[in-house]
Amino acid sequence: MKEVKFRACGPGIDGIQQVVSMNFEEETVVIRNESGQLQTFKVSEITLIPFIGLKDCHGIDIYFGDAVVCDLNWGGGRVGKEVFEVECLHGCFFLHDWTTFDIVRAFEENEWLSLEVIGSTLIQPNLIDDWKRLKKSFQ
Repeated sequence: MKEVKFRACGPGIDGIQQVVSMNFEEETVVIRNESGQLQTFKVSEITLIPFIGLKDCHGIDIYFGDAVVCDLNWGGGRVGKEVFEVECLHGCFFLHDWTTFDIVRAFEENEWLSLEVIGSTLIQPNLIDDWKRLKKSFQ
């Protein structure tokens, strides 16, 4: 069974924080901020970020909106590294620009894919473009 958990970001939340509880009747979530205090927010006032059920190559949980560096090895030959945003469509998580690529199934069934979380595009919208620009400067 896959673990179900969320992070949250939005006004009044410093960066992205882990959700520790949800109240469906009151439509609220509780997060623990970096100083250890619990804070309650209305769901309508924040962005909930679902865990996709996978960890990266360093054991870090992968969430919707994360930017991941993907080390591609197709057919035994190394293709190289590319960065993608983790998105969701019709209940499947996928890497942006690969609309038919189901990340969860590929990660579970193939050894040719390794992922490394480098940040969240929800709080760093230019992260992927910055990474690509930096990569191009070294070529």
